[in-house]
Amino acid sequence: MNKISWALPFLMLTSCPDYNLSALDDPEHPDGSDPAPGGVDGSDTPWPSDTPLGGLHGKICHDFEEGLEGIEVLIEHAYGVARTFTDADGNYALNDIPAGEYMLVAVGAEYFFHAPVLVPANELIEIQHPECVTECDIPVPCVGLAEAFDRGAASVSFQAAMGVGSVVVTNESSDLEICLDPWMVAFSPDSQDVLFGPRDGHLLPPGQSIDFPYRRDVFGGDGQRAWWCVEQYQYTRAGSYYTYNGSLAPSRLMGLVVDRTDLNSSGILDQIDIVDGQAQTQHNIWDTERAHPIFLVGRRSSLVQLTGPGQRRPVEVEVRNLGQRSGTTSVVEVVPPGFNVTDVNPPGQVSTLADGSTRIAWDVSLDGAEPDFNYVLPTRYDDAVLRYSLSLGDEPCEGRCEGNGLLAEWNDRMGRSWSSASEPLIIEHCVPEVRR
Repeated sequence: MNKISWALPFLMLTSCPDYNLSALDDPEHPDGSDPAPGGVDGSDTPWPSDTPLGGLHGKICHDFEEGLEGIEVLIEHAYGVARTFTDADGNYALNDIPAGEYMLVAVGAEYFFHAPVLVPANELIEIQHPECVTECDIPVPCVGLAEAFDRGAASVSFQAAMGVGSVVVTNESSDLEICLDPWMVAFSPDSQDVLFGPRDGHLLPPGQSIDFPYRRDVFGGDGQRAWWCVEQYQYTRAGSYYTYNGSLAPSRLMGLVVDRTDLNSSGILDQIDIVDGQAQTQHNIWDTERAHPIFLVGRRSSLVQLTGPGQRRPVEVEVRNLGQRSGTTSVVEVVPPGFNVTDVNPPGQVSTLADGSTRIAWDVSLDGAEPDFNYVLPTRYDDAVLRYSLSLGDEPCEGRCEGNGLLAEWNDRMGRSWSSASEPLIIEHCVPEVRR
């Protein structure tokens, strides 16, 4: 298995605006003239002159910024077929369709869309195609840090002042609140990798930042929150930025930073017991990493956006061994009901649970981490990427759908069981709307 350094690019993922649909002027007949009835737009048989007519128009996109040209759009009605093709900008219009309920179909080389539509008399409606939508409503008080990262709404950096350094989380959005509940692990190619978190959670409003001071006892004094090094042989550099893939602190390390431990039996709590210039808790973390495998799980993106039927989106699960000993872990992903799972690679074990969820399980073996004892290069972590694809199934949830966190379980070198988890999978399913 290849050794890699943890250095993913900062993710700026766009999401699914509210549907603001309104009837527009007829794009094919701007002068208001009426075409001759019958045989229009590919229909076959003239209809009676008193037939109530309506129309529709829309835009088909490659993504929300770029139109898709040459897509055939059609409606079959009682007098034949109304048919057209999208222009260079992805726009289309079907005019003078007998009023009624139909199935709108759009098809191209790599595109398929169908949806029931009601064409009212003497009105023009706009069809909202899902891939052109840029954002779904987020009906929750706050989103997790991983989701905020994927929406381009958060950053994690290292800032120093007066010789004191802090991990700083910044909410860069104008409308999202970020909930910082669990302890997290973040990585940087040019600074020490960090374990950080608040004692009781924290709500970070738009435009604000929160700092995590180094090596605090979160249960003592005004501690509340802290960060600790998980990479010993590296310098911490002010101004460095971190990537975060939703990896939560593994249980093997959590007990060292949130419990009042005294592992060296000195009679002083490890968090404030300074040994060789470092708090004993920091030594405990590094000693544990040297002696055992410690697995982390996350996703390259915790946010998956699904729009039209038949669309498939890849999900990439990342497994990383933070410890310097090799080991094997079982990794489990549970996808909510209403979504199809395909293209599982490596194959793993796929099963359907009683509630309709899909469970995927993999066994992953990784070598130990390799630090650079000269403090020059970042630690090389052994890494595995597990992939699968998501698509809409029967009765999927709509809007922002919160799934489950990944789970990894393993035994250390002494046979004791440990686990780690990730922030939840978020599936954004924007439902196409048709409004008059």
